[in-house]
Amino acid sequence: MNFDLNKFIDRYINFSSGLTLLNTLFIIFLVVVCFYFVGKSGFFSGLREHSEYRRKKIKYVLEDQEELLQDPSLRNLQQNLEYHLKVSKLNNYLKFKDSDIDLLNYIISCKDKNKAVRLYSLGSIHLEKEKGVFKLKDGLTDDEIKKSERKGNIFYFGIAGFGAIPLLCFLFLPIFYPELKKFFDERSIWSSIWFFLGCLIVAFSKLMKYLKPEAAKKFLELEKIPTKVDE
Repeated sequence: MNFDLNKFIDRYINFSSGLTLLNTLFIIFLVVVCFYFVGKSGFFSGLREHSEYRRKKIKYVLEDQEELLQDPSLRNLQQNLEYHLKVSKLNNYLKFKDSDIDLLNYIISCKDKNKAVRLYSLGSIHLEKEKGVFKLKDGLTDDEIKKSERKGNIFYFGIAGFGAIPLLCFLFLPIFYPELKKFFDERSIWSSIWFFLGCLIVAFSKLMKYLKPEAAKKFLELEKIPTKVDE
């Protein structure tokens, strides 16, 4: 088999000629890396959709709760009603729903409250509250967290790499084995692309699972708003 390197370069490393082999490989690489870093940033766990209808509904709920506080017949329940009103207002402010006011107060105390919500949403399964203080669950050490992150990286790139094999074969084999060109020309590349994307989604879900301990740790390490000390 004779392989002409100059011919290969002229044909596949000409970025001005549109979508070539290396362009495609570069795009695949970027997609894999982008999914990885987007997953680590917790971006997807931070996405929430809020329609105009939902905003109005929350407004009416808050108004109803405030009216209940003014109801003389419910005076014996005022403390409880105030609690629920505070929770509702904080849920609305944070765009995050939880009934634990200690958690909401903790998130409010963070300088980056949005990041706090994202990290808690991802890593809450590894957090617990003891006497009003949030901490990592027993047994979750720094070594375990690092090990989990490494496993997530291995699974992510391993599954994504496996999913890319059919697509890479489709692109590369006709170059090194011209006798296979007709075989691949008679088949659609889209099945390989969809298989790759499916594996990428599975890889991403695996990555999220193994990044949860790290998210829990980062949640506890977030910088807090300094409190004023009375002089």
